[in-house]
Amino acid sequence: MINLLLVTHRFHPYDKVGARRWSKFVNYLQRYEDLRVTVITQQSEILPNNTNPWNIDLKPSVKVIHLRRSLPAYLSEQMKIGKWLFNVIEHKWRRVRGYTDEGYGFSQRACDYVSRHMGYLKPDVIIASVPAFSTAYFMARLKQKYPEKSLILDFRDVWTDGFLSWNPQLTTQSPFYLKQVEMERFSLEHCDALVSVTPEAVEKIGTKFQDTSRIQRLLTNGCDRADLNKQEPPYPSVFNTDKINICHFGTLDFGRDLEFIKLVGDIQTNQIEWYCFGYFNASTRQLAEQFPNVHLAGHLPHSALHPYFFHADYHLIINDREFYYAYGSKIFDAILYNKKVIYISRHNSLVDKFKNRSGFCYSENDTLSNKTLLDELTKTPMAVDEKMLSEFDVEVISAAYYELIKEVYARKH
Repeated sequence: MINLLLVTHRFHPYDKVGARRWSKFVNYLQRYEDLRVTVITQQSEILPNNTNPWNIDLKPSVKVIHLRRSLPAYLSEQMKIGKWLFNVIEHKWRRVRGYTDEGYGFSQRACDYVSRHMGYLKPDVIIASVPAFSTAYFMARLKQKYPEKSLILDFRDVWTDGFLSWNPQLTTQSPFYLKQVEMERFSLEHCDALVSVTPEAVEKIGTKFQDTSRIQRLLTNGCDRADLNKQEPPYPSVFNTDKINICHFGTLDFGRDLEFIKLVGDIQTNQIEWYCFGYFNASTRQLAEQFPNVHLAGHLPHSALHPYFFHADYHLIINDREFYYAYGSKIFDAILYNKKVIYISRHNSLVDKFKNRSGFCYSENDTLSNKTLLDELTKTPMAVDEKMLSEFDVEVISAAYYELIKEVYARKH
């Protein structure tokens, strides 16, 4: 029996960014009889009507330990007004305390908890889900104390790459930045395996601290066939059957909003209607609203999006210019529903995989590429490549993760 301990800042039934990957993986890993799974995560507010956002069914054998939230995190979730100001104050408070990310306090508590309960938990393999990046660091400290344990670092994002873009007031010599660099180095020095979700991310993280004995794996996010609602929902009343209805699902910020505005500005035609479901950067919202065929629908519960997933003519995926290699989670919704995709990004490994596939339109969002894209959308009948789903099946990816866990375990036993 392999005792697997997963430490993750976000986990089921938390329903926002960061919880989906491991909620889905644990749902499939629990099927293996030689694996005993324990999850350490943080408490979170759960809406009464959204208790199972990821459509999973955890067995009693899976132990989920919820550590208390910090007082500022709790208060932030309770506030209905003045939340923006409170979050600014909390951010400054965390800096004073030396916290490098929002999960630092949780990561610290998780490390202490595992140390105090090591005799009870008896982990053979520990997985640190990243971000929060501090989770990797504190689990690496635990690994240093208990070298007989195996540690896998699971990265959704590259650590210090892009950090200065998020924090333009800092430089490469700022103590706060250098602290992150040192935490990153220490974490990579003390892990047995690193995993990430795109080929580019695996390469970027792997070159930070090269170690030929460390295992490096690409294990992407994916689609869960169990999520597919095959029942045809009512056609959305806001859609126009005489137009091409293009939907973007998820957050548009960190430059993705400007990419969207550039795209819509280049593709001027009365044949297309654009719909954005989710957060749109407030500072550029007015620019988007100047286009009469752009509709900013705001955030809807995942279940309420089903009619739009199902009936959209195209799903629009936009990468920002810096993290162009990311496979945004919304592309998996498009693949699951067998929808045609418009992919706006610099050239990356996903483009290499799908650029010649039917149903996949790609543009680097320059004027010439967008003109070609407009021709594809309005003049070329396009079918959908149904093989995409098999290449990103989360059940298959979970099986590959299981094999990695066994491999890492075998090195110590």
